[in-house]
Amino acid sequence: MIDLITMIKTNVPENEVSQIVERAKLQECTRNGKLYYETSLQQRNKEHIYIRIEANGKLKIECSLHKLYEQTTTGHYTN
Repeated sequence: MIDLITMIKTNVPENEVSQIVERAKLQECTRNGKLYYETSLQQRNKEHIYIRIEANGKLKIECSLHKLYEQTTTGHYTN
């Protein structure tokens, strides 16, 4: 069983960042004065996908495929 997949892309253009933030409904956060965007805790628990975009344009997506599959096929996650 595939548990967790992590995908990383560097140097994401600013126009793509704004599209991802809007479509994925990412929340704006700051740490040490640097702006970044990430999936809210409620979204992570509901959708089982984590997205984070760093200030330097680094995009990170984490997804548990078996959780996502079960959620989409049965409508809920039981594990």
